Amino acid sequence: MAAATPAPPLTNARSEVKLRAPKDYTGDRTKALDFIQSCDLYFGVNDTTYDTDRKKISFALSFMTGGGAAAWKKQRIAEYTATDAAWPTWAAFKAAFETAFSPVSDEAAARAELKVLYQDGDIDDYIAQFRAIAARTGLTQETAVIEYFYDGLDPSIVQQIFLKDTIPTTLEANYAAAAKIYQNQQRARHIIAKGRDRTGASTKSEKEKKDPEVKVTISRLTVEERKKHMEQGLCFRCHKTGHRAQDHNTDGSLKQGVYANAPRKFERKFEPKKRTGAQAYAQIRTMIADLPEEEKEICIASMEEQGF
Repeated sequence: MAAATPAPPLTNARSEVKLRAPKDYTGDRTKALDFIQSCDLYFGVNDTTYDTDRKKISFALSFMTGGGAAAWKKQRIAEYTATDAAWPTWAAFKAAFETAFSPVSDEAAARAELKVLYQDGDIDDYIAQFRAIAARTGLTQETAVIEYFYDGLDPSIVQQIFLKDTIPTTLEANYAAAAKIYQNQQRARHIIAKGRDRTGASTKSEKEKKDPEVKVTISRLTVEERKKHMEQGLCFRCHKTGHRAQDHNTDGSLKQGVYANAPRKFERKFEPKKRTGAQAYAQIRTMIADLPEEEKEICIASMEEQGF
């Protein structure tokens, strides 16, 4: 009986590094380069697992799941598994893939992407995307690329760039300027959003301090308007009579049981009523009669001294 062949020594196989797998590819030409780069990145950190061209190609084909990519995948599998057929190298596979799915003109496609790219969030995200696309445009004049950058940048940031004493002339300088302005804007918004209670420099009345609604309304009136409101009894909030600003709810409506009258359009002027001599004498006699006896004598004596 022949001796058994000894088993090969065990080796410590390195486990596969779990990176984010490439996204499923359906044939979108604008995403072809991203797909292949994602595959290469995955193979680079898992070189002991994907150590043959067939493993790499099989991995890539497994993510080609729909659209034109799925049909192309079916043709490649039939070609590679045919009788006496051989699997190509990874480099040859990538060349065939790029021929099938690369944009007809990558430079033109990149410029079209720049035209519709705009900042809709963090400035760093916009700059990163702009860098990647601009590198594919083939544009050699930096001024042209800067114009694309301005077109998609937040208008408020563009305005701040052009208000600088020295406007940046290079693309990198514009990246840095835009990032700094964005950071300053975010810091300013953060400070304003805190809504800290501040004390004004001028002295405010106790009424204004206690009632914020009155404070806001009164601050919008001129000195003459305030005086007029006080003289005519007008509400400092709705400028009508019959109630005060505190009688309003926060939404501006009047509290229950409170009614508003129309604004006063004129002031009623009262003129003193004219009396006859007899009426005046009768009123004086009545007033004297209502006095105590001692006060009557003092009043009559005073009138006699004054020649009444």
